[in-house]
Amino acid sequence: MHGIFSRLGRRSYQLLELELASSRSGRRTAVFFKIEKHDLAQRWARMLWNSLRNEQLKVYKNYLFHGWLSEGRTLKFLCEELDRHISLINGFFAEHHEEPYAITQRVSLETMDQDLLNQIHRHFENLIGHSWNVSRFYTKAPSEIRWSIENLNWLVHEIENLRCCQERMSRGFCQSHMFVSFEGAERQDLRFEDYAHFDPHIDFGDVCLHYAQIGKPHLDAFHSQDEIIDMSSVNGLRYLTAEFDISFRDADRREVDSWMPRFRAWMREKGLDPDDRRLAIGFARIASLDRSHFPAQSNLEIMRFLHGFDDLVGVRLHSSRRRMEKRFEETAASV
Repeated sequence: MHGIFSRLGRRSYQLLELELASSRSGRRTAVFFKIEKHDLAQRWARMLWNSLRNEQLKVYKNYLFHGWLSEGRTLKFLCEELDRHISLINGFFAEHHEEPYAITQRVSLETMDQDLLNQIHRHFENLIGHSWNVSRFYTKAPSEIRWSIENLNWLVHEIENLRCCQERMSRGFCQSHMFVSFEGAERQDLRFEDYAHFDPHIDFGDVCLHYAQIGKPHLDAFHSQDEIIDMSSVNGLRYLTAEFDISFRDADRREVDSWMPRFRAWMREKGLDPDDRRLAIGFARIASLDRSHFPAQSNLEIMRFLHGFDDLVGVRLHSSRRRMEKRFEETAASV
């Protein structure tokens, strides 16, 4: 009986609220998301609730907004930043390591394409290893070089998303994302039953579990046409954290259906079973955009409005009993 009453008395999490700000105008706005009722979403919300209670919690703001049209983080700026971090990495391993490592590719706005980005991401995988098997290069590097190694990953994905956003928005479609990750986030292994919530189809404004590990999900490797990737670096999500991603991408199930046969064939070519639930194919939705705050607005209109904000300054979690809030006026790290 005690177990029954414990479950009945457990807090139910209902709303995720994000406070966004504009660094240029100082304007602020709140965006709300309805939290799913299933066990995985509620466990995620419980982890977020406990994380927000931590006064030392910091969010990584550098790569929060992907595919976000802004004056600051242009493709030219991102390419220059990526090339700068490559120079820092090469300089360190040429002078301070008994086993030199060199990234021969260089990045500029003129030379950048998907194949080059795939090659640089492969260097990131070599230099950092896996969450469960960290590379010797990473462990021997000082903090500033570790930061540059991590930037290889973040900047590659930010460039990919910005290129895609520009192309899709020129045709009247949306392709933007928010990746909310925390410094030193606690991780728990996913349970087998959690994998039932993974789906390759998500809707505009869906909140999903964050890919809290090193490597590439299967869908990312397939869509980037990355033929040089070591398949040991392609893994489905294994961990639950308080972190989360938000997709502001126009969804069309017919589009997913159009490439799904090719994806399934690609999986089989790689020796993988596309029906194996443990591979976590797709995204685990834990919340969805509350559109009542955007009455009669299209996805594109909502996105153009949100692109006017470039900072996350507050996270609030609403439960059936109370509200938990954490302010993020500072960032965990900077470029």
